[in-house]
Amino acid sequence: MTDIIKLGDTVVVYGTLLVNDTPTDPTSLRLEIQDPAGTLTEYVWTVDAEVVRDSVGSFHYNLMVTQNGNWIYRWFSNGALTAFETGTIEVANTVVIQTVSNAVPSVAVPFVTFRIWDGDGAIVDTGFDPQRTDANGSLSIALPDGSYRLSSTKLNWIFDVLYFDISTTPTTVQLIGRPMETRWLQWEDLESIVDVATIDRLFNDKNTAIRDMVLTEQVIQQAETLAESQLLRSWTQQQIVDLAAHDPALRAQAAWLALEAASERRQEFIAADGKGRYWAQYERSMAYFKDLSKSKSQSRGEETAGHGSNAGGSLRPALRPRQARRIFADEPDGSGHGGF
Repeated sequence: MTDIIKLGDTVVVYGTLLVNDTPTDPTSLRLEIQDPAGTLTEYVWTVDAEVVRDSVGSFHYNLMVTQNGNWIYRWFSNGALTAFETGTIEVANTVVIQTVSNAVPSVAVPFVTFRIWDGDGAIVDTGFDPQRTDANGSLSIALPDGSYRLSSTKLNWIFDVLYFDISTTPTTVQLIGRPMETRWLQWEDLESIVDVATIDRLFNDKNTAIRDMVLTEQVIQQAETLAESQLLRSWTQQQIVDLAAHDPALRAQAAWLALEAASERRQEFIAADGKGRYWAQYERSMAYFKDLSKSKSQSRGEETAGHGSNAGGSLRPALRPRQARRIFADEPDGSGHGGF
């Protein structure tokens, strides 16, 4: 990661005077520093202690940046004071990320994971791992001037994609979210089983590496619906949500459904038989949810969701006599046992 210069940082400004490619001490030396507001400050070697000689012809100055924007430096040497080295130091803007609910008054949402993409569609490394707001629902980071988009995720919450531009003025951006009691799958779950770059390629409609977060949300909702089409046979909606919140393995199974649905939208991910790249995992996941719907004793989230609270759902899988098949609780309509 390239270091991002931000307010309060100290930057070492180097200058080396070469004569015929040989480092040479000047007869006189001056350094000009121009801050983003246009104020010019001069420092003279042997007069101002801030200009330090490191070796023959080599000097440095420690610049503490106190403003956002571009700082310009110029080294001048000898009687004519000819400029021999110049440069620009770009100080990033301080951005406060805030995730809030759309309730009135707005309430900060703590511990929200976010991603930031730059104008080229690349994910920005903010230096935080994980990239997550604090207990107050906010986080201060430094970003160079430019255009960005921000997307956030949290269990049982849904957030809109936010596009924002920043300049040299400190900026506060807010990503508004709303609680979704029935929402339990996140794009974080997809990233836990497939690399980020592949997901960026899957979830876009313009053959680029830029992730379309609107499409991502649509496909995630589709995956949740597919899983619930099986689970709602014997689980309540609230039990599914509670179960998923405490069982990352269950969310991973649903994530495969989302990945297959996304792959079927992209020709490069479709095989000759018309199935997507993740069809095998899709079939296994659908079988998982079908089996899970027949017994609450199959998941690590059972205790949270409520063991045996559904009619006909309290039986643990057991071997049927003289048959090596697992059986589950009665079907809700009383038609008998399922099995695999």
